[in-house]
Amino acid sequence: MVKPNTDYRLKVVEFSGAENTINYLIATASKNAVDVHTPYAEKIQASEIVTPNGDGKNDFWKVGRIEMLKDFDLYVYNNIGEIIYQTKAYDNQWNVEYNGNKLPSGTYYYMFINTEDKKTYKGTITIIVK
Repeated sequence: MVKPNTDYRLKVVEFSGAENTINYLIATASKNAVDVHTPYAEKIQASEIVTPNGDGKNDFWKVGRIEMLKDFDLYVYNNIGEIIYQTKAYDNQWNVEYNGNKLPSGTYYYMFINTEDKKTYKGTITIIVK
């Protein structure tokens, strides 16, 4: 029996062996229906390194469980604080370009901002161009 106002955990094991645990909150439950709330990621699982060399590996900046961030705006900044990329509902397709040009090697900073409660997640991206 599912209990209302109770947190549940779902452990997912991928074919590769990678494991993810997702927390769910059962807000209300009745005989015929369950209202499930899925909180967004407590920690963003984003690739830290992008190597845009066309080899099909790390050519795009990838964020895991991206579907949990649909209510977030994304901003990416260079080392002097200029916004070099921004979007609503990121789709894992940014090829680390700015104004049509590949960005130079370096460290960049991202920030996801929840559009409802303004909670933010921040991190870094290292771009390596060879």
